[in-house]
Amino acid sequence: MEPDVYGGVMFWSGELTKHIFDLSPVWCEYYAPWELDELERRGVDREWALNFFLSAIEASDHRHPYYSVEPNGPIPEKEFVFAACKIDTKSRHQLKGYLTIVQGEITSATIFLEKAEIDLYRSPICAEDNDRAIAVLGQALGVGLGEILPFRYKTRIVSSDAELMAGRLTFPTGRSSAGNKEEEGDDGRGPPFV
Repeated sequence: MEPDVYGGVMFWSGELTKHIFDLSPVWCEYYAPWELDELERRGVDREWALNFFLSAIEASDHRHPYYSVEPNGPIPEKEFVFAACKIDTKSRHQLKGYLTIVQGEITSATIFLEKAEIDLYRSPICAEDNDRAIAVLGQALGVGLGEILPFRYKTRIVSSDAELMAGRLTFPTGRSSAGNKEEEGDDGRGPPFV
C-alpha cells in the first residue's frame, strides 16, 4: 500500500516503515486543527485532509494519520515529528531508522533490522525495555552490549541554523556494561524549531 498524495504532500495512516521513510524522510502525525491551515497553504484541500485524518482516526484499528514535510528547511514546531536517520553504533555498524521528536525533544529511536524493528526510549522508566532491545540488537549485529551505545545519528532535516540535524544519543539502561554513561554526552534535544 502506498501513501495518498495531494498537492505534493503525502498522507499515510498505518505503521511507519522503512519504505515510508524511503518515500519521505520526515513525517508529522496530525495532532491539531491548526495543522490544516498549514496544509492548505501547501496546496492541500482542507476538507480532503480533514476527511483523511478523521477516517484514519475513526478506523477500527485506530490508525495514526501522518503527512510528509519537506526536510530542506526548518520544520515548523509540531507536536509529533518522525525523522529518518542514519545511525552509527559505537561498534561502527551503520544502520537506518527514525527518531521520534515530541515537542522538539527526541523521545525515542527506532532501528530497522532485516526482519524486525528495535525501539530505544529516552525515558528512564523504559530502562528494562531498552535492556531487552539492546540485547536483541547486539545479537543481530554480533557484538557485545557495550559496543552499541552511545550512537551517532544524522538526519536529512536542515535546522534553522542551516545545519543537518545530527548528534549523539544515549538511552537509560539498567546495565552499566551498555556503554551508556551520562558523561559520554548526549545532545538529544532535537532540532532547533522555528
